[in-house]
Amino acid sequence: MEQNKHILTNAIKRLPEFGPDDKLWDSVQQKLQEGRLDEALQNLPVYAPGPLTWQAISANLPGRLANLTWWYSAAVLLIASLAGAWMYMKGPDKRIEFSQEMADIRLQSGGQPETDLAYQKLEAYCQTKSPVCDKQDYKHLKVEYEKLNLASEQLHRAIGNYNTEPELVHQLNDVERRKTAVLNEMAKMI
Repeated sequence: MEQNKHILTNAIKRLPEFGPDDKLWDSVQQKLQEGRLDEALQNLPVYAPGPLTWQAISANLPGRLANLTWWYSAAVLLIASLAGAWMYMKGPDKRIEFSQEMADIRLQSGGQPETDLAYQKLEAYCQTKSPVCDKQDYKHLKVEYEKLNLASEQLHRAIGNYNTEPELVHQLNDVERRKTAVLNEMAKMI
């Protein structure tokens, strides 16, 4: 419902009225009476239905509109179903696609680094009670190596199996170089 119906009604009342000239209506009337239209109108039978007929028609109008709505809805649903079935039956092209990518061997990790093996040998040597292993400088290098080893393990986990981040690989190489340098200093002390 219109909330401001009274405003709309007042506005419609204030609209100017326009009526065509009588000459225009006479021209239209004359054209209608010319030719076959006038003859056809004269030959039409005249029928006036009774009041019961009009009541029956008016009683059926709302139901008829509702039936038309149902018929239109059913037609739309049927067309949509047929279109969907056709699309489903047609289906996508049944092609298999694949791609192949070669892994860069240089970026693949090769298991346990050699620096870890060398560190294990130094640790085994220290277990034989070498006096060098008790020195403060050696212990400091050992702590630094273990920190670098932890950083290396974290980078290995971040890189994963496929090494898709070159920046991480560069960082890992840098950490491994520093581990080697620390390991060399430790080996020189022994």
